Amino acid sequence: MAEKLTIHFYMFEIIDIHELQSSAFCAPFQSRALHHWLDISDGRKFPLKRNFRPQLFSNFLPQFAIIALGESLEKHQTRLMGTAVMEVLGIANSNNHLLATQNPYLSDILKKMLEDVATTTKPSFYRMTHDFDQRLSTFNFTALSLPFSASEDNDTFDMFILAFDFSESNDIKRLDNMTHPLYTPANKTSMI
Repeated sequence: MAEKLTIHFYMFEIIDIHELQSSAFCAPFQSRALHHWLDISDGRKFPLKRNFRPQLFSNFLPQFAIIALGESLEKHQTRLMGTAVMEVLGIANSNNHLLATQNPYLSDILKKMLEDVATTTKPSFYRMTHDFDQRLSTFNFTALSLPFSASEDNDTFDMFILAFDFSESNDIKRLDNMTHPLYTPANKTSMI
């Protein structure tokens, strides 16, 4: 009997901020977050986290996560995790690590993403597609990672913001039944 082939599709792209062509692959709010990151850079390699203005993305805050870098992947600290991120990824508590999903296969994909984020010193874009694996929920998502510094004195990468977009999901019913549904503008029939 032939063994069934399981396919995982995982894309990782470092964004060239001089061309910004990658923003075409982002949801509109992710593109705006990337441009905001550029606006607050102020000549620094890593903008100060305190200059990030979440009120510019108030409808999308449930789709954000803020993580402080630790000495190792397991020691990264979740500073904030939006309700959409928690519900879609199956994370029980906002104090939990981003890898604390209820699905070990999804945790493996997120682990790879976080490893990439920690070693990349530029904004980066991730696209995950799980449709081909029965062990994973049938949803897709993208994530924009933006590196920040917490220190005005040192231009060092010590925290990052992840802006998730779940609008490419095939499991729209699941998304519509969330405690805090994803934002849908009145003039759009699909989530952005």
